[in-house]
Order: sequence, then structure tokens, then C-alpha cells
Amino acid sequence: MIRQIATAAAKRCLPRDARLRIANRITHARGAGEKPMPGLEWLFVANLPNSGSTALAMLLSTARGATTLTDNGEAQWLMPELSRGIGRWDKTRRIDYAMLRAVWIDAARRRGIGANALVVEKSPPNIVRLRAITEAFSDMPVHVIVLTRDPYAVCASWAKRYPPARLGREWDPRFTHMKADSEALFEALGALYGERANTLESCRDMAQIVISYEELTESTQSAAARLTNAIPRLDAMNAKAQVRVKDYAPQELTNMNAAQIERLSSAQRRAITRGLLPYRDVIEAQGYSLDQPEAG
Repeated sequence: MIRQIATAAAKRCLPRDARLRIANRITHARGAGEKPMPGLEWLFVANLPNSGSTALAMLLSTARGATTLTDNGEAQWLMPELSRGIGRWDKTRRIDYAMLRAVWIDAARRRGIGANALVVEKSPPNIVRLRAITEAFSDMPVHVIVLTRDPYAVCASWAKRYPPARLGREWDPRFTHMKADSEALFEALGALYGERANTLESCRDMAQIVISYEELTESTQSAAARLTNAIPRLDAMNAKAQVRVKDYAPQELTNMNAAQIERLSSAQRRAITRGLLPYRDVIEAQGYSLDQPEAG
């Protein structure tokens, strides 16, 4: 009730983020996260943007009692500190993890999530602070999955969906004045993928399983079996479930790599490779190979 009154009073004169911060402080102050919810478990998917995490989260959500805190499975949007600006990708950004815990537990209660539920959470920026997030819920069962995807497909998806101005505003200022479809843009996307792949690799020691987008989409039944073997809580997943990802029609899990990579010109692929080269070791460790750079 206090939260509702405060939010309603502020609604008339404050921006959304300011209202949300006020509501979150009230939630924290009244001790929403001080005790665990009986039977509640957490499953964190560590992933890069556009790497298939929505498809994976929708598959995981077919497990018995599995759900999410938001419709898209990304609870980052419940806290501006986790979801706004370039700083959300900064591992040094100060985050109040006690408040994060309070807000997420309160969200679970408000969505009617009860005992013996499994919350699937897959916000991509979590990878820069995953250890601290999992520690905030360490008095409850916590599971971690690392999801990887082919770097050329991911970079192609980034180039299609995010104009340089948006990339510069939300991800990294180096993109701000780049031209769409320029080789400089694609080289910078490759470098950014490499940097984030390094961060993703640092999550491996927390994970019960590392799985690829390719495995997930090309052999969903086998992938579901591997996931359940690693995390028995995921029993009864529906590998034939119809999922809706971004602006695609609902369908069974499908490998979109070839269609996305086809959009890249040879020059763009070479530029991505130049950006990826300093990160070859980590990319190969995750099961992918780089195009051979041209001589000369």
C-alpha cells in the first residue's frame, strides 16, 4: 500500500525512472528482501545480447513451475541502475544488491509467484556482475547457465537492430559517430563481441552447464536433456514448444545463423574478423572459429 501511494503521488510530476527509484527505495526500506521466499529457486542465464537467450528462456519457462519476473525475462528493467545507459555494462558501477534482491523478490510476490517456483532471469548486462547477483540470493537455490552463439551471427544481428547512435548511447561511445554499414562499425562490433565474450567466459566457473545457441536450436530435444541432466529442476520441459522471438512469428526453436550471416558482405565479415582477432583464444574456447584473414 505504501508503495502504491508513493508511486501514485509521484506519477504526476516525476519521470518514470525517478518514480521507479522511489518505489524501489520504499520496497527495500520495508524489508521485502530480508527473508527468502520458501521454495523459490533462481536460474540465471549468462549471455550476450541477441545470442538466443529469449528462445532459451522460453524453453526453460516450460519446465514445471518455471516463470519470469517480467514478460521478456529481463528483470534489469525493474531497476534503472541495471538498465539505463552505458553504465549498465560497467562492472564498477555501484549497485545496491540488497535493494536488487528486495525489488526482485517483491516482483515475484506481486506476480503471484509462490512456493516451489523457478525464476528464470536472463538480462545480458548481468554478466558483468553475475557473481554479486548470485551471492545476493545465496540463501536460496541458485542455478547458472552460460549461453554462447556464433560471433558473426551475433554481430550481424547487432548491426541490423541497433543504429550506431543507439549503440553509442546505450553500449559504447565509440559507435556514436560511425556510419551504418561501414567497415569501421563492423570491426568495432567484432571487438565488442570479443570483449563481452571474455566477460561471459568469466561466468563459466559459476555455471552448471555451458550450452550453445546452435546446439539449442539444431537438436532441441538433446539440448533439453542436457539441461535437465545438469539442472534436474528443469524436468518436463517441452522441446516442441512454439516460441516468439523479437519480431519473428511463433515457431519451434530454429537456427537463424545462416539467414543472419548471409546479410553480411565479404568486406563486413573481414571487418568483424579484424575486431575479433585479439580475442581468438576465448572465441575458440567457446567452440567457434574465425574466418582466415586475407594475406597482405
